[in-house]
Amino acid sequence: MTSPIDAWNTRYNLERTRLPSDIDELEVICCESDVRKVTHVGIQLENCIFNNRALQQLRQRVAPGTKLSVRLRYNTALMDRIWVEDPVTRERFEILNQDPITKDLSARQVAHIEAMRNKAQSTGTIMTRAQARKKIEEVYRPLLLAKTMLERRRAFKILGLIVDEASKEKSSKQPSEVKVQVSDRDAQTATLAKKEGAFKAPVQATSPAVGGLQAASPPIFKVVRHGSNELADHAPQREDSHEHPH
Repeated sequence: MTSPIDAWNTRYNLERTRLPSDIDELEVICCESDVRKVTHVGIQLENCIFNNRALQQLRQRVAPGTKLSVRLRYNTALMDRIWVEDPVTRERFEILNQDPITKDLSARQVAHIEAMRNKAQSTGTIMTRAQARKKIEEVYRPLLLAKTMLERRRAFKILGLIVDEASKEKSSKQPSEVKVQVSDRDAQTATLAKKEGAFKAPVQATSPAVGGLQAASPPIFKVVRHGSNELADHAPQREDSHEHPH
């Protein structure tokens, strides 16, 4: 019977971790990897096409009629470029996305554009990528203010927004006037003061912060009427006040 220490020593292998010589190489190492065929139009990946002169020169090195497959890495969050590995030298070179409509989008966003184009084509309508992108923005931008978190998160992903940008979008659509609730105590006190002709006191908010505004503290009314102490009994007074009603 094998002891635990013998099993550990048999299966454990200490290897030295190879660190990248260039810090920019981390951007490539942390990306998704895949294998794709190289054709005369370039490399098709996530509904995008990547092609340049270096890739075509690599394709021309193989025998005529032979299909060339290469290893590549790409970032699904931004389909602006891919990194292709040379099968011989093992060196990577960069290929940019030449489509201005999709080069600043994620793979998920490009997939939604193609899905909308296919849906329109099924009804006999030809829709370009630019038209599909504009249509998606018109459909999903109102969902940034949806009531459910599920709909808001879906809008964030499709529109490619972060929380800070969505908050700015929401705050810009807030009404300029904020409705503030008034407590019954303040309303009764203000009505009583107005009825006796003492003064017109502004009613301030006692509710918590509303719409990002800090609500004011409850107003303290001091009602004074010559020849009567009736209203003074109803009015709250400060504890540190040394004034007395006449």
